[in-house]
Amino acid sequence: MKRKMIWCCAIAVIILVAGFGGYKMGLFEKILAPRQEVEQDESRAVADVVEGRELMAVVSTEEEAKEIASLYDIELVMYADGVAEYTTKEPLHEVILKGKEAGYPEVFVNLERNLY
Repeated sequence: MKRKMIWCCAIAVIILVAGFGGYKMGLFEKILAPRQEVEQDESRAVADVVEGRELMAVVSTEEEAKEIASLYDIELVMYADGVAEYTTKEPLHEVILKGKEAGYPEVFVNLERNLY
């Protein structure tokens, strides 16, 4: 019985030391930090919006991609390997907001990130 108590105390100390060390090193900040919403404001984007293919969606088939285009009233530019790309003349944040409010399948801003 005494031996079990020693083992339990040793394990508890190890867990506490590991937890405190991880906290001090900042390992939990990413896990515990609240998720931040990505702003849809194109002027503040870190990356550039892809011209002519401003929106994208993950879909299973080309027919599903066409259906999303008709729902949002946007033009399907390309479908390949489960990714559909769309273009529109409307402001992107308005198109995305309209879809969220109506419960349509989600579309995203198609950003191009450059490594310098």
